Amino acid sequence: MSASAHFCPLPRTTFVYTVAMTAFDCTDQHVVTRLYERLGRVVVAKTRGIVGREDVAREILQETFTRLWEAGPRFASETAAYAWVYRTSHNLAIDYLRAAFTKSEPLPEALVAAHRGDAAETRQLLRKLLGKLSEEELSLYVYNVVDRMTHGEIAALGGISTKTVARHLQRIEEKIARAKERIRD
Repeated sequence: MSASAHFCPLPRTTFVYTVAMTAFDCTDQHVVTRLYERLGRVVVAKTRGIVGREDVAREILQETFTRLWEAGPRFASETAAYAWVYRTSHNLAIDYLRAAFTKSEPLPEALVAAHRGDAAETRQLLRKLLGKLSEEELSLYVYNVVDRMTHGEIAALGGISTKTVARHLQRIEEKIARAKERIRD
């Protein structure tokens, strides 16, 4: 698996509820319930920002916690469990976007609004681009466009340099420019 497949940023709003524990056992129903109560609203808000729909964000929340319960992992700390929940929900949101674009479902307005010009052209462009972006590029793009994060914030979350973030975002913008030219031709 490539290094880019391991890009796992932490949430922009760092969780304040860290509790030192020797182990955080997600086979325990009480532990999973506590995580759900603490993270549910944060996960829904974050994924709604990515997918643009409340109902889908709630489905992603449910799927995330279903996977957590089924996997039953043990974490060294609550913070590690938070990171797992965040990474899983983020990946599910990105998967939803990929599927939505291929099924011609409505695109999140934050993505469409990020591009000046005709909305129909922008939607067509984004549908074509989605399949051409790597998982890391798509994550970076969503953080930059949907979450409006700075290069420094994205770099800190992803554990990469601001230069790398800038380089990836520049490549994405170049892909967008080329796709726009093809659409107009």
